[in-house]
Amino acid sequence: MFCVITALAAILVITSGLLYLQVVKTDFEQTRWFTLWEFFNVDLEFNIPTWLASSMWLVLGIVAAVVGVVAPRLKWLWFIFAAVGIYASADEAAMLHEQFYRLGSILTPYLPFDPFYYRWVIGGIVVAIGVIAVLLPLVWRLPLPIMLMLVAAGTIFLLGAVVMETLGGRMIEFHGKTTWHTMLLIHIEESLEFLGVALAIWAVFEMLIVKRTDEGLAIGFRGYR
Repeated sequence: MFCVITALAAILVITSGLLYLQVVKTDFEQTRWFTLWEFFNVDLEFNIPTWLASSMWLVLGIVAAVVGVVAPRLKWLWFIFAAVGIYASADEAAMLHEQFYRLGSILTPYLPFDPFYYRWVIGGIVVAIGVIAVLLPLVWRLPLPIMLMLVAAGTIFLLGAVVMETLGGRMIEFHGKTTWHTMLLIHIEESLEFLGVALAIWAVFEMLIVKRTDEGLAIGFRGYR
């Protein structure tokens, strides 16, 4: 599953980049290439990359919920994990994270410096810290390889969603518009986000033991450390 999802995400990001180069050649004329680029542009919402990102988060939420059902304890943390995935799926589909700018605007005056072009990133960081704090007891009890996979997944995702997003925003602020430099950062950002979520799906799925029996499939829990 990890390989399939990662390959599909890579194809979409590469397609977006190649189509961007094509529309640059035509100076963004309203041609069929431009229309096709809008369908695959990872910097736009409500298109194919958005659908994939939303679907990946939904899969993560569903898998976490299944793990919560079969887990002998800490079920409530698995269900919180599932709720985070489902919310993130809705966020990708409806751009809910853009509303975090309100929280970001409130917190900005209290920062020693302001490196953020997008105010919603500040609110997103606060929410991410909250989610990490709540789920840390669960992650700490997972088998070491799976724990490390989830830590790597979160790190990769935040590297894209926070660091690359911030750099891209600063690039736009410097140039005054979206340039090829910004588009390069955006494609790196989306690649990291896709990879992070795909790795998280793999890690959570590894907590399930699926066996075929005479009655069908039996799903078990791998166990904590």
